Amino acid sequence: MTAAAIIDEIKHLPPAEREQVVEFVQTLETRRPWSGEKLTEYEKKMVETNDPAEAQRLKEQIVAGFYGDDPDA
Repeated sequence: MTAAAIIDEIKHLPPAEREQVVEFVQTLETRRPWSGEKLTEYEKKMVETNDPAEAQRLKEQIVAGFYGDDPDA
């Protein structure tokens, strides 16, 4: 099945089922590793912050972004 065929099928789903597809895609986005540009952006924010709690939060996001958050990876 092609991506175009899948997209066409999604268009014909009832609204509640389309919402499930949207939630699934958003979950995939949060689980895959980040691009180099996004990692660099967050690393820069971490280095520039003066708030230790914010630096720690950013560090955790960077690690998750580097490795991805997929438990099956």
